[in-house]
Amino acid sequence: NVEAWETGHILQLDNKQFIVQVNPPRIVSLQFPDTDVFVGFTIAPNVKMEFSSVQQSHYEWFSSRQKNGKQSWEKVGDNIHYKIQPSDFGQRLKLRCTPRHEDNYGDAVTIQSNIPVSYGPIRCLSRQRYQFTQSKLDVVGDLRIVSYNILSSGYSNDVFRYCNPRYLRYSYRLPLIIDELVGYNADIICLQECDKELLQNVILPAMRTHGYSGNHIFKKAEVKEGLALLYNRSKFQLLSLHTFALRDLLLKDESLGHLAKQIKKHPQLKRKCVNLPNVAMACVFRWREAPNKLFCIGNTHLYANPMLPEVRLVQASVVLHQLNLIRNKFTDVLPILLCGDFNSIPNSNVYQLLTTHQKHQKHFFPTTADRWKPIDLVLDNAFDFYSLCGIPQFTNYVQDFVGTLDYIFGEKEYVDVKQVVPFPTEDEIKRDKALPSPNAPSDHLALVCDV
Repeated sequence: NVEAWETGHILQLDNKQFIVQVNPPRIVSLQFPDTDVFVGFTIAPNVKMEFSSVQQSHYEWFSSRQKNGKQSWEKVGDNIHYKIQPSDFGQRLKLRCTPRHEDNYGDAVTIQSNIPVSYGPIRCLSRQRYQFTQSKLDVVGDLRIVSYNILSSGYSNDVFRYCNPRYLRYSYRLPLIIDELVGYNADIICLQECDKELLQNVILPAMRTHGYSGNHIFKKAEVKEGLALLYNRSKFQLLSLHTFALRDLLLKDESLGHLAKQIKKHPQLKRKCVNLPNVAMACVFRWREAPNKLFCIGNTHLYANPMLPEVRLVQASVVLHQLNLIRNKFTDVLPILLCGDFNSIPNSNVYQLLTTHQKHQKHFFPTTADRWKPIDLVLDNAFDFYSLCGIPQFTNYVQDFVGTLDYIFGEKEYVDVKQVVPFPTEDEIKRDKALPSPNAPSDHLALVCDV
């Protein structure tokens, strides 16, 4: 009898009465993030609920205290986020969460941290940048964009022997990364080298509590890393998501026939291009407060081998082609932006391709002793792109290489730069030899700009 089972009705069994509650708010899982817990950093739980609102639910934070040899708990916060205080050093944290939806409450769940609070970095390099991003942008049409290669843990142990292994562990780096992403108050965040498990279990849950939603694509490779694109869900409506493996497009997309024919003439180049796992993604958004205002932003990470720039050139051409196909699906004006780690310095063929708006660009690669015969590629770029952050002195700073590899590109007709958040100086980075370091979680620096 459906009518009988309504919230507020009374069920009587013998002499006992029970109040009926249909779909009561319920916590499915509640966990602390699997990371270090640092003084001065903000922590939030990974929480999944049913029939309840994460924002409306009630949170109570407690910090352990020792009195007369006995442990007690002191209430220290009542928000979903808690900024850890110096008085919490050496203590453990406890959280009690009561799920709620409107006037309905569910059963509370309590969790306790497994590790004590410790001190983290002394002079986190990103925090001096926050003075330029203290508040979110509130004008419709203004965007703050972040592009950031956050360094996959799958690559962090082999190359950076100058960095203490403690600072390469994800449990140390993730609090710094999340603090940085939140501190920029961005509208759009494009990430590269996102570990699948860490993104899904730590980064995305944390960023959701700060008002972001996100999408991702991972490489089909031994190291399970890829791309993520996070956006302020209160500002934007996601109209369409496009994810693609670059090699699959070269093999299967008939509209790329002109490019496939060119690389077919060079079997070694083709073999390399169709066996690499590099991916790209693009999202089309609508402003919630201005439904006629749309934009598209892409994100990619090109092949890293410095000896094979022609491979990156082919990959960049595939990305540009896909963005143009997306634009052609819309009758409205659709400004295009493109973020990523392009593994290409400013005087490279890839940078030339991306920033030269013309058809039939010619790119010639002469023969070298250890590579194949000369390659002549003719490529197109439908976009009048320029680098929104200009040409920084460097975006990647490691012991054996210092240079600019990362960019945010936008179209000259539609995108004007209002602010580029300054980068840390070389002197600041060299105090720790290079990146990553105790004060910086990646070998790359985040690009941050307002447009």
